[in-house]
Amino acid sequence: MIPLRWVVFGLLALHAPTATAAMIEIGGSVAAPTRAQPGVLVARVGPEPVQVRRLGDVGPTTLYSANAPGFVLAAADASVPIHPLRANTTVRIVVTGVHGGAKLRIGSALLEAPGQSVTIKSTGWPVDAIWLLSLPDGTTDERHVYWRLETTSDFYTTSVQYETAIADPLPPPTTTSSTATTTTTSTTTTTSDGGPGSTTSSTSATEMSTTTTTTSSLPTGSTTSTVPDCAPDACDDGDPCTDDVCTVAGCEHLERQAFGAVLCRLQVLRLRVREPDAQLRPARRTLRRIQRWMPGVVHLVERARKAPTRGDKLLRRAARRFARVRALIESATHAGRLQAPLADQLAALAASANTRLEVLQAVLELDGAHAGRMPAMEGSSS
Repeated sequence: MIPLRWVVFGLLALHAPTATAAMIEIGGSVAAPTRAQPGVLVARVGPEPVQVRRLGDVGPTTLYSANAPGFVLAAADASVPIHPLRANTTVRIVVTGVHGGAKLRIGSALLEAPGQSVTIKSTGWPVDAIWLLSLPDGTTDERHVYWRLETTSDFYTTSVQYETAIADPLPPPTTTSSTATTTTTSTTTTTSDGGPGSTTSSTSATEMSTTTTTTSSLPTGSTTSTVPDCAPDACDDGDPCTDDVCTVAGCEHLERQAFGAVLCRLQVLRLRVREPDAQLRPARRTLRRIQRWMPGVVHLVERARKAPTRGDKLLRRAARRFARVRALIESATHAGRLQAPLADQLAALAASANTRLEVLQAVLELDGAHAGRMPAMEGSSS
């Protein structure tokens, strides 16, 4: 039995927030803009496409998502041509074009059509983003979201248009076979010269051999190790949010998706608040309140899994209830009732669970769109 603390630290390492280098930095073109000479809003975008992972199928469509990159305010750095924004600058991310099947979710706003936007207040950074891609089953492709930055500030003007590519993973494993056939023929002839009545005999033999060579290629994305005899217990990586399977290539640790990804993280959070070190004063009262809220969150997610036609509504209820849990953790940390390392662990676990919950909501909302029942989304459309 692996101690829960090992599980917690393993989850925090595997699902830590994305580093700033992987974020899209938002800033200005000049260090000190004025109303007379305003700067231009600029973004620092990496050259690589967003690599999404498969979530599941909706009818004839396969859905993919990625939780990074998000958006962050640029820091002062003389080595890059982007400067921090003035204080109290509000920025609006506006979608100017969408290549079919690509979508961007920021908070509760799903941006999937030109003109849709979301406003980020000066205190709202960094911003988590979920990049979504839907493709017909059996196809691979790269789609694009085009966007720009706008503001009501007199100190900056609208940015140029930016382009973010969203690419699905490598295709499934492929297997190729080649066959070589070798044929060997031997002939024996015997002749007897005795005049009339002489005898001639001939023997012919043919031998065939066939050699078949098979080559397989596996896509990247799973962790593989070689384990003697590949015993199931030896494949356990201690992470309850992965499915550990034994294959001919060794152990593979496949991250759970959809409902499984949400429920396992909620369960780890529930177990962590019950640990003996979490029951010491002054944290005890806060954690008891968290324990009272968590079963309701889990129950709503379970109901959503069993009732897909109402899944999006149930998940919205679960998200509202889980927001209370996150608020409890945050307020108790600020008040000093939760202290490190427990406060940091609970905050990270709650953030990881919330991110997966948002991804699952987006998937079910896309499912609803295919069925003609897309719920209303927050955000603006111009």
